Formats: sequence, C-alpha cells, structure tokens
Amino acid sequence: GGGGLLSGTLISTRGLAPQAEVIGAEPLNANDAKISLDQGKIHRLTQTPDTLADGAMTMAIGEITFEYLKQLDDFLEITETEMVYWTQWIMHLLKIRIEPTCALAMGAAQKWLRKQTGKKRILVILSGGNMDQATSQKIWQENHLEEAPTL
Repeated sequence: GGGGLLSGTLISTRGLAPQAEVIGAEPLNANDAKISLDQGKIHRLTQTPDTLADGAMTMAIGEITFEYLKQLDDFLEITETEMVYWTQWIMHLLKIRIEPTCALAMGAAQKWLRKQTGKKRILVILSGGNMDQATSQKIWQENHLEEAPTL
C-alpha cells in the first residue's frame, strides 16, 4: 500500500517502453499521495482513512516512493462507489476474487480513457485478492452488475 508496485512499474516501463504513459491511482478517501503530489511535498493524513481499499490505506507515502511518483504521467483519485463497481465487475467477468484495492486500476483506466481522444491501447495491472468477509459484505450490499461497464 505504499506505492512500491507502482514505482516498480514506472521504472520498468521507462526502461522498456519510454513512450508509454504510466498512471497511478488511490482512493479519494485515502489520498495522501495525491495531496503530496499536488503540494510537491509529502503530506501526512491526520486520521486513519475510511476506505474499503485497505491495501491502499496509508497515512503518508515514503520519501523514496514519492520521488518515483513525481515522474508519473497522471495520478487519479477513485471514489468508494467506483471501487465497489469495479470490484463487482472484475469478479463477475474474470471469475476471480479481488479486493477493492485491486479495482483502483480499472477505475483509473476508465477515468483516463474518458479524457482521451481516439482509440488507446492500455495495460491494467490487477493485483490484490485478500478480502475479508466484512469487506465482501459491504461490496455486495448494492448490485452494480445491472450497469454494464463502458470504457
């Protein structure tokens, strides 16, 4: 939850495909990295974030990670509703169990694609499948499968 996967993705992408854009995301309710990037310095949240994405529930990003995140092409905030929506749809379509933190990537892909013109080729990294029963119940309180995804 500290940006290590994203930092590693950035490093490898810059080495293998420097023209490719790398976009990061975090929950709007746990947006220490986004605030840090906007302010140009590490921001520490004052209270534990209230988010279903426990894998991204950090109080502050580390100094090393922050230096990598500054090199991203974009960094997006994803709402709890968007996370729930994509958690349900990824589980439904791929038949795999994921956690809400994993759904951040699809929420970011959708937001990013909506800002683009023309067709784009993208890679979405889905990582994280450790969801406890209480979180699972919250995810399925409301059915989002009636609204098909659009990208």
